[in-house]
Amino acid sequence: MVLFGCQLPTATPRLLRVASVSATDSDGENVIGNVIDGVPGTRWATGEKGAEVTLDLGAKATVTALQIRWVGKKGRTYAFRLATSLAGETWQDLGGERHSMAEHGKLMSYELPPTQARLLRLHSLGNTQNQWMHIAEIRIMGTGGTPAVDREPKRVRESALHRVGDKKSCSGFGYYGICPESPDGTRICYTRFVDPPTAYRVRFRAELWVCDRDLKNQRKVADIPAVGPHNTAMALWVDNRRIVYQSGYHETFVVDADTGQTVLGPLAGQLQHNAHDGRFLICLNKREAPPEKRGLYSVDAHTGEQRLILPTRTLLPFADRIQIPDPDRWVIQHGQWSEDGSLIAMKLWAANGIPCMLFTCKADGSDIVCFGPKPMHFQWYDEQTLFGHDDKVADGLPDNKELRRWRRDATVVETLGGYGCHPAMSPDRQWIATETWYGSEPVRLMLYERAELAPDRLLDIMAEAETVWAIHAHVNPAFSRDGKRVYFTRAVAAGLSQAYYVDLP
Repeated sequence: MVLFGCQLPTATPRLLRVASVSATDSDGENVIGNVIDGVPGTRWATGEKGAEVTLDLGAKATVTALQIRWVGKKGRTYAFRLATSLAGETWQDLGGERHSMAEHGKLMSYELPPTQARLLRLHSLGNTQNQWMHIAEIRIMGTGGTPAVDREPKRVRESALHRVGDKKSCSGFGYYGICPESPDGTRICYTRFVDPPTAYRVRFRAELWVCDRDLKNQRKVADIPAVGPHNTAMALWVDNRRIVYQSGYHETFVVDADTGQTVLGPLAGQLQHNAHDGRFLICLNKREAPPEKRGLYSVDAHTGEQRLILPTRTLLPFADRIQIPDPDRWVIQHGQWSEDGSLIAMKLWAANGIPCMLFTCKADGSDIVCFGPKPMHFQWYDEQTLFGHDDKVADGLPDNKELRRWRRDATVVETLGGYGCHPAMSPDRQWIATETWYGSEPVRLMLYERAELAPDRLLDIMAEAETVWAIHAHVNPAFSRDGKRVYFTRAVAAGLSQAYYVDLP
């Protein structure tokens, strides 16, 4: 439009507020409100072909585009129709039948002819394999109407991010929630790959490196013949001088960080999650090992003494809950001491497709308690309680991946934070670092203040999600000893992940 010889500026489409949403069908807890809740990881689902979703903008606007974040297996194609209405009495079809690949986690955009409307309706036509439809998020773009409140937290500046190793090599830290700093906070240990990892469940040549907290005095302390991108060498500081790490699947070593001398190893067993008072845990899971030898061991890093704390067969009374009665198939993982070393928690894996169970016991292996299906990436909160993301815990609360704290019997103590995957808590227990769920793209590393369900900051946004999820170079955040940094493994390019830390605001 031209007025007095001047062309009026065209309004720029923006994200519009959706006042309400309804659906003619929903599957269980996958309710329709999930598509506008702003929480990654939740979804709406229906198995009814012809089910309809109606989004109400609350006011008339000019709709120009629709954005959908699909949930679905690769290769499936969803079919649907779109229509708009001003008052719900008559509906205008927008372009006939549409098709879209189920690009899991991606926000797909569909341009619409600029149309005045208050209501937008999506009519499900199922997918190429069945009648189901799964949607994580729906957004409407346009002009006029009411703009959406920006739920995106502020991102930490790039200058706050620091690479720990060299800029060309793949590198990473160990288990999530485990600080890579020495107990006195003066040095950092990390794994540097000699051969870049290209696949999950494959082992590559690597090296164990240490440096000062200010990233000076970088030096190699051990060659590692075989290590994978998932948790790398699982390195743990036993004290201010010695580091325990894993090579291959079932060999554990202790190295002197000052001299590079191997002081223990190889020890037959998979390194577990943490160290306590000069001791660390390994688990002998090899099927070839005598049944009475398989189980969780405590190792004295000074003397090399090994003590079998919990034989795997001790868990036989819980076989009905584990669902697989054959203990030779059971694998103990993520064994870890509580804050004071009085209790031990562990994950029991029995078979793919069977829920992993969480068990706790006293440090001598007595008083075994079955928690039930484990929280995602559980850790001890203190001497008696554990925390993790709730994706399947039988505690009466929604499995919406919020961070919770439980007692040993799965009784809920509190909700600590919002949605996430691999959590870490600050030493004072007031902050949480965690990332978006498996398969998300991009991968967001979020900082929550305790008890808040919305992130306070975005610590990083990683576009190279394939590196995180396909190669399993997981983010695995951990706080520094003083709580002023978050260490994590950052996907910086296709196939390239590196050890980083971010200064907290």
